[in-house]
Amino acid sequence: MTTSYPDDSLNFSRSGHVAKDERYERANEFVEICKGLWDSWAEDAFVQNRATGQFLDPTRVRALNHKGKHFQIKGPLNVARMPQGYPVLFTAGQSEDGRELAAKHADCLFAVSNTIDIGKKFYADVKGRLDKYGRTPDSMRIVPGCAVYVGRTAEEADEFYDELQSLISPELGVPYLSKLCETDMSKYPLDGPMPELGDQVLGIASFRNEIVAMAKRDKLTVRQTYERILPSMGHVTMKGSVKQVCDEIEAWYTEKACDGFNINTPVMPRSLNDFVDLVIPELQRRGLFRKQYEGATLRERMGLPLPRNPWADKSRPDSSMAAE
Repeated sequence: MTTSYPDDSLNFSRSGHVAKDERYERANEFVEICKGLWDSWAEDAFVQNRATGQFLDPTRVRALNHKGKHFQIKGPLNVARMPQGYPVLFTAGQSEDGRELAAKHADCLFAVSNTIDIGKKFYADVKGRLDKYGRTPDSMRIVPGCAVYVGRTAEEADEFYDELQSLISPELGVPYLSKLCETDMSKYPLDGPMPELGDQVLGIASFRNEIVAMAKRDKLTVRQTYERILPSMGHVTMKGSVKQVCDEIEAWYTEKACDGFNINTPVMPRSLNDFVDLVIPELQRRGLFRKQYEGATLRERMGLPLPRNPWADKSRPDSSMAAE
């Protein structure tokens, strides 16, 4: 609903991208509708009584009858309420509108934080918004992206990183940077400074803003910027020995810069194998990673609360299919 890529609109009967404020307005209405549909049925609606032949109790289902600015949905949903109440809802908004939508609805927020200080500020800001929506800080997980280059020694990690860096040609780096910045970077000298870019874009604003801020902060050239961006896809990069990487992961978590990470593995299968074989055991030893899964659903395994069933304290719904 709030996609950053304008061309996605062409797959949804639109000739152009929806304006940002309208995208988030539509997204909020859309999520409210989905939650209403997921709550169509009481948990005891499907009687399935073989003796009487009754399959369901029609008084334990209700139509949504939503008529909003962007959608009109009658309902009900044609499946029972799922075991975890709602699917785990992910979002990636970094803007003011994106943070508010996440605070109101999201179970998990993908963050673009490429330093621990940026991460801590973002974490505190978003978690601080939850209370006004009747939510606790533990009801949402904030997970920045993280590219990990780990070795048995720091030297091994450096060699691996440098090898991959040497493969980034301008023919790859410049178009990729252009896409993330929504600016044709081929117009600027490779070894000249990153140009000043305007604030307003229709699409992928969060990555763009972080890239511009990073380049300005670290005085990067165009070449240095795409070399910094490509290995982590714009997110934080952790590189070093097992201890160094795990120290950094632990610092982010304990200092409340994140609740976990969305791990990017630069090369498959080597990077994934190294993370599983080297990093995970050390995180487990430190008590930072589970040794077994608890629960049967993704919501349970992430330690997220079960959405309250609105039927729980009602013997009959306010309006049912039988009453229509």
